[in-house]
Amino acid sequence: MIHFKPFTFGKPEMGILAIFFVLFVLGLGITFVPFIASIHAKFTATVTEIALRYGYVGAFSVAMIGSTSATVFFPYTIIVVFLALQGLNPFYLGLLMGLGAGIGQMVGYIIGRFGSGWFHRKKPETYDAMERILAERPGLIFFFIIAFGSTPLPDDLILIPLGMLRYPWWKAWLPSTIGKCIAGWIVTYSSSLIAKTLETDPTATATGLVSQFFTVASLALVGYLMFKLDWTKIMHRLLDQSANGKVPV
Repeated sequence: MIHFKPFTFGKPEMGILAIFFVLFVLGLGITFVPFIASIHAKFTATVTEIALRYGYVGAFSVAMIGSTSATVFFPYTIIVVFLALQGLNPFYLGLLMGLGAGIGQMVGYIIGRFGSGWFHRKKPETYDAMERILAERPGLIFFFIIAFGSTPLPDDLILIPLGMLRYPWWKAWLPSTIGKCIAGWIVTYSSSLIAKTLETDPTATATGLVSQFFTVASLALVGYLMFKLDWTKIMHRLLDQSANGKVPV
């Protein structure tokens, strides 16, 4: 059972709305403002050209650059599709994409670490409860990180909170990289199908805007839940069920 604190509209809610507004406006600017859209399109075209020229190294580089930010969309998976269609080995190509993306995703973890002290001061009970959950359920956390890494879900949704809780960096990086390698192999081994069924224009307006909205909304929701869920009650429920030999749902 999930426990929520009583709803109030205060500073956390105002902060989440402000962040959502700023990031979404940035996405709209990249998509619709001619000057910003032109810069973004030129940057994307240049990086794509360089990546296609350098093959495996290009796949590693664009994956690392493209995964450093969940809010400024950069279609590195589409570039890897182009590389796979050039005849490069799909196993090594997917592996290098995963390694590069695994490194780039740690930016979210680092951002979380910078906010760790503030989170601990503002919500000490929540911090301690979430930290206890991480300690009691390491296997579940490992699974979630891999799941986020291997699917289109934004990894920052889980890496930023882990950074805020000072979760060991290598325990976050390893499963995240495994997930990204899985995603890389899915992309490279199915590159022909992806190229036929998806819009592969790196500056596709509709695709980029939907992705931007989903990502920013998801980040805002997770940030809000970190403050509004009653993690102390959730912790006690998990620990009580563990002590009784039951597996929590």
